Amino acid sequence: MARKIRLQFYDKTYTIEYANRIEVKEYFTQLSKIKNDGKIENGIKSLVILLKAGLVKHHKSEMPSDEEIERWATSIPNAELFYETLMEMVQEVVSVIDGDTKNLKWEVEEA
Repeated sequence: MARKIRLQFYDKTYTIEYANRIEVKEYFTQLSKIKNDGKIENGIKSLVILLKAGLVKHHKSEMPSDEEIERWATSIPNAELFYETLMEMVQEVVSVIDGDTKNLKWEVEEA
């Protein structure tokens, strides 16, 4: 789960890494609300959500604006491969969370 992507846009370099479980779950929930009906706008919205989730760990205090991230999303070469790579990275985090859920148990004890 240590896979990172370095994204360079003009004179800045950003690190995309999915490490914060809470942030990933929240963004993943937003992502699943977007219906994948093939519209370009939804594809860009999905990509923006994935990018924002990946930027949180390293750039929370200097998060690029949504407009800037949209510029990236519309400019990324091999956008489909990039999107698939981000989805794989997010899925790794979600799988770890699911694994923890299966191994975590609780019960109420009667006094």
